[in-house]
Amino acid sequence: MSVLEPVIAVPSVRGVRVKGSVIEVETDQGVHRHAATAVGWEIETGSGRIRLAGARAPEPPLVPLIELDKPTPAVGAALRANRPPSLDGSLDGFDTSEPLRLDLEDQYRRSEEPFPGAEDLSAVAYTAWDDNALYLAVEVTKPEVCFRAPDAPPLHLDNEPDDIHSDGIQVYLGNPEAEDAVGYLIVPGSPDGGSVRSRGAGASPGLPEAVQGRWRRTPRGYRVTVAIAWPEWQRAHVGGRLRFDLLVNEMEAGRERRSGQLVWSGGNGWVYLRGDRQDPERFGVLELVG
Repeated sequence: MSVLEPVIAVPSVRGVRVKGSVIEVETDQGVHRHAATAVGWEIETGSGRIRLAGARAPEPPLVPLIELDKPTPAVGAALRANRPPSLDGSLDGFDTSEPLRLDLEDQYRRSEEPFPGAEDLSAVAYTAWDDNALYLAVEVTKPEVCFRAPDAPPLHLDNEPDDIHSDGIQVYLGNPEAEDAVGYLIVPGSPDGGSVRSRGAGASPGLPEAVQGRWRRTPRGYRVTVAIAWPEWQRAHVGGRLRFDLLVNEMEAGRERRSGQLVWSGGNGWVYLRGDRQDPERFGVLELVG
């Protein structure tokens, strides 16, 4: 039996002993007797008894009666494709009339440095769909691109995939009627254009083979075009809705970890705390338009 006493000045505990089911703590103010009871714990002192019983009910979070600035999710539109886009790193087959833009400071998750500005880091995306897949073209403005080579030595950083620390994108799809969601991490596969490299991401990683596409360099950065096969829970139809998010990772030469991240649904924080995870509660909404 031990007694722990926080001491600021002179200790008051003189000793401790056990008598049957009672614990006696001798102090400079007398003896305190502790005993377990059927409903909790009882302490008898010279001035009376103290009864401790039951767990404290957690204090509910403060909910304002009127929420004047209730956050609204980001909303975009995916247009039905008459034929699948070329997926060759160009915009061939994509309707560019409904862009998704990532170019604001409040869409940026930072590390040491603040948002560099849209001329140094921004993106515009175009979406399309048919019965088989969601199609995505992401055009990233970033004058100096920095891609992780497929044969680069492992980084051994925490429990996150190495390809997080590369220029590239993360895509998340969620069921609007349930908690089902899948995530993908997609990076260019070679420095000069060609195929992309994908893997599952987040709490519910998708299958890498669900992603097909290519990328190419552009005068101001790079463009990724991919098809993502619909998850089994998604039934694509005109008027349907899909929880969706798009993230663009920012890597710089000479760094070990990525330096920032653009988030379509809103930045809200620091990039190094996120890994490859994105809170499904933050997903925006993508409407499937005919």
